[in-house]
Amino acid sequence: MRLHQNPAFITRVDEWKLRGKPEQNGMDWNVDKWQAEFPQHFDFLQKLSLQNLGNLNRALVREIVAESLNEGELENAFLAVMIWGFGPDARGPFRTNRILEQKNSISSLEACITSLRNQDIEGAYKALIDNGPKYLGPAFGTKFIYFAVERTENTQPLILDSLVSAGLEKWGGVSFDPISAKANDYMRYLEYMNYEAVQFSITPEDLEMILFTETAR
Repeated sequence: MRLHQNPAFITRVDEWKLRGKPEQNGMDWNVDKWQAEFPQHFDFLQKLSLQNLGNLNRALVREIVAESLNEGELENAFLAVMIWGFGPDARGPFRTNRILEQKNSISSLEACITSLRNQDIEGAYKALIDNGPKYLGPAFGTKFIYFAVERTENTQPLILDSLVSAGLEKWGGVSFDPISAKANDYMRYLEYMNYEAVQFSITPEDLEMILFTETAR
């Protein structure tokens, strides 16, 4: 049974629409722990902690990432996404630093951005996740791709993490692995989400967020 055929999930989408299509809640985080791990980014992290009362929501992260990339501050863009992704998880700073310490981390991020600017989502995924630094993986790598891309009318990259994957398996009976998915698997995921979103008359981004928040509940 696909998502758009499952009464339990249909009800969740209908309720979200009736509530006025609310955005995902912002993520709380501990600025002190991140500053301790990344003292070279102390000022950026301090500024980030003062925005939106310290809560990072999707709109703010997208704004920060775009601003950082325009200023050539690639690590700041990556940090903002990782902070949002980890939220209050105390392991976030260490795990993020473990990624950035690798020799190919910056070159992989740069190649990813180049591909995104050329509207090559598959190439961006290959650069950052298939051939990128260890320990990043699809769950967090797709978060960066999602926030780093410029919004267009073409196919948009979406987050594929454990919550989204669990929701798809629970309500759609389909499996997309957030740990070992390769670029071709990710493109199939985007195709699936685009099709399902049309059936609900919502955007693929909305569908991904609903799967994320409903599974988290």
